[in-house]
This record gives sequence, structure tokens and C-alpha cells, in this order.
Amino acid sequence: MGEKHILGKKWLPNVEGHKGDVAGNQLLDNQLLHSEHSVDVLLECIKNELKNILNEVALPDSGNFPIMVLNESVKNCRVVAHRKSPYASGIIIRDVLVTEEFLAEHFDSDGGGSGREESGKEGSGKEGGSQPQSQHPVEETLRALLQNQQERRAYFEEKKIYKRQMIFSYDPLTVQSELVYTLGGEKKGTKKKKNGQVVSKPGGEAISQVVSKAAGEAVGQPLCPAGESPHFEYVESASQYHISFCCSLFFLINDSHKEAPPSFNILILGGGTNVFSNILKSIFADFHLHIDVVEIDETVKSFCALFCDEQVEQNQKHQTNYIINDSQDYVKNYGNSQFYDAIFLDINNAQNSYVEMDGYKVYVTCPQIQFLDKVNVRDVKRLLKSNGMLIINVLTRDGTARKHIRRFFQTLFASVISIPSANKEINEVLICSLEDITPERVSAFQGSLLGMIRANYNRWFLNFDLKNILNNVSVL
Repeated sequence: MGEKHILGKKWLPNVEGHKGDVAGNQLLDNQLLHSEHSVDVLLECIKNELKNILNEVALPDSGNFPIMVLNESVKNCRVVAHRKSPYASGIIIRDVLVTEEFLAEHFDSDGGGSGREESGKEGSGKEGGSQPQSQHPVEETLRALLQNQQERRAYFEEKKIYKRQMIFSYDPLTVQSELVYTLGGEKKGTKKKKNGQVVSKPGGEAISQVVSKAAGEAVGQPLCPAGESPHFEYVESASQYHISFCCSLFFLINDSHKEAPPSFNILILGGGTNVFSNILKSIFADFHLHIDVVEIDETVKSFCALFCDEQVEQNQKHQTNYIINDSQDYVKNYGNSQFYDAIFLDINNAQNSYVEMDGYKVYVTCPQIQFLDKVNVRDVKRLLKSNGMLIINVLTRDGTARKHIRRFFQTLFASVISIPSANKEINEVLICSLEDITPERVSAFQGSLLGMIRANYNRWFLNFDLKNILNNVSVL
């Protein structure tokens, strides 16, 4: 598909009922779908999608075929919505209860090696950090991360924690969009009135309702109790490659930005449900951001209301345009050359899309094969400012394919930087620069990043691995 409906393209090594698909446009029952039943629903969707293929290998006259299920011990998983798409077959939106998993992942550690961060209180750190080689700013940054971790722990331990996920039926092990939300207490900006129903701010949608107006169909209820509205935790929702995406902007921040907040024009190819753009706006709240989000699939756009809430503050420094278009067509026909500071490429390949290399074909989840074509990449380069960067999410388990993708972009850009994901994710982020990235630029990148974290630790990432960023960012 010319666009991806994948903001949060993240491979799931352990399938917790992440097996989804949705056949047809049948409406889900409004009854809540619990653990095993939800898994059964998803498996039936997969069976329907693969029926023609699997019937060829089924036993004679069996009329059925076995499906292996991995890790069915999902504590709580419910399908919130589903719909057919012309680009992604079936699209499933589901909620998963992850309270214990989330607390264990973020707080049951010594807090020393990897930095952890997120929202908290007012930032009290110092600015600057122009000497990242020195241990002093690194140690200060680690202390700020630890402080944030402690503050956020007190917050999250009082909440029930969920993940809202979007998955495609043809690729059920890859989460396309993922957003953490919490329940517990009424949030600012909502008010309970009118027979206990949640009333949103003017122009907002009450997320607790069970009909997706944009999708035009009834859906299963979210996990939240009636009348209780979820609070979306945008920064805590960031996957490792989203964190690397955000960090890439620090290669564009220089001394001239110390007097005034930076101003960036950003293009996101593969907008999905708008999760990443909201993460950007949360992290860079003081920056002037013009963000164009391009997504090909109207069906994906129709689910955006399920991934945002009325509590998102309107920031006058931010302008976001959501554009329904094929990314290749948008890039080819865009009228303004040298307009964007950064272009993020995060588009999945469609089913049965293969990259040819060294005489054989291999499937690559991301980037989309259209952007492994030199003509199309040159169209992208035309839109970048002279110091601009193309930032790419690379997702493949094939080592040869990964090397091929690196070499391809090295032939087209002055410098290519690699940031591997930490933890279990296999994503790699490539930062392709029109300028040479010298060791001095890398040091400046580290200094700007450390300074930002110390000054604004309260809105940095809770699952941030500082050592990975400092030690594993490399110019290829």
C-alpha cells in the first residue's frame, strides 16, 4: 500500500493473543470480549483470511485445519473495533490490560544502566550539556531520569494501565499503532453531567462511547467502566524506535536555537492513527512545529478518534495537517522544494511485497519498497532543506536485507546514522543526512540531548535507554 497504517510498527516476539484479523464488515457484539474469547475471535479472523491457502494442506475430508497458538495467557484483551480496509485487509483495534507488565518493565529495575523518563513535575535541571564526553552531564542526566522514574512510579501505581493497539490481519504479529492509557480518577477537561455520561470539551469526542462515528459502525466497548474516560499517556506510549525518531531531531538543534525555541517543518509518511505526531508534540511542547501527516487509508484515519482524547491541549506553537494521499504521489507532486527539516518514513509493505537483492527475494516489513527506489528517494531529497534529514524505520529479521537497505541509502546521502532499538524490539532507525555528520556533530547531538532531558525530564520517555543512545549511535 502506498501508505502505512502503522505508526507503531513494532514486532512482538511473544504473542499475547496478538493474532488478529477481522473478516468481513460484520459488527462486533457490544458485549465485552474477555481473554480467551478475544483470542478465539482473532484466531477465527486469521483462519478466515488464510482459509484458501491452508485448505490445500489440510487432511482429506477434514474440513478444518489446526492453528498453533502462542502464549494464550492474556489476562484481559478486548476487541474494541474492527473494519475491512482496501489496503490492509482487516484492521483490528483492541485493548489489553498491562498493569503488572507495565509496572514490572518500567519500575522493577535498579534504574542505573538505562535512563527512564516520562512526565512528572516541573523540570528542575540545568540547560546546556555541551560536554557530553564528560561524565558530569551524563551523571546529572541519569539522576534526572531516576527522579522522573520515582515520581511516575507513584502516579502509575494508583492506576489501571492498558494498551490500545491497532493490528492488521495480514501481519498479526506487528503492532501498527499502540497507545498506553490509564484509568483512575476524573481528568482535567472532562466533566460528568447529563445522567452520568462523559461530556468532552467542545470539538472533542468522548472516548468511552461505543460507536465510532468516523468508522461508521458499532464497536465493542473499551475496557474502561461506563462513565470513566481513559487518560492517554502519549509519551509513555513511545516504542523504542519512536524514541529514536524523536532523538534524531537533536542532530538539527544547534547553538542558534538557544536564544529561542526551534522551529521545524516535519513530514510523516505513514501517519497511521496520529500517535507519533502526538508524541512529538508532547516531547517538543516548546518548539514551533509544522507537521504534515500523510496516510493513504481512510479506514485508518477513521480510527484516529480512538487514539486521542479531549484532554490533548491545543498548543498554539503546533500546526498539524492530516492528509489522505499516497505517500509516493504526495512526495512527487509537492510544490515546495527544500521545505522540510525532517521527513519520517514509517510505511509498512503490503502483503506479498518482496525486495529483490543479490539474486533472491526477501520480505521486508518496513520501509515500503517504493522508497527503496532511487527515483522516489530523490523526490524525497528534493523536499528537504540543505541540512535536512530523512529518518527511516527499518524492520526486518533478515540480516542481509538490513545491510542492503543501509548500503542503498548510503549511496544517496552524505551520511547515514544508525540507531538500533534497545530491549526486545528489532527495529533500527536510519538517519539519512544531506550533510556530513562529523564527530563534532555527534558530540553536539549528545550535548543537546542531555541538556533537553535535564531541563525537561518531566516530559521525557520513561523507557529511555540513555546508554544505548550514547554508546550505539554510529555513523555508517
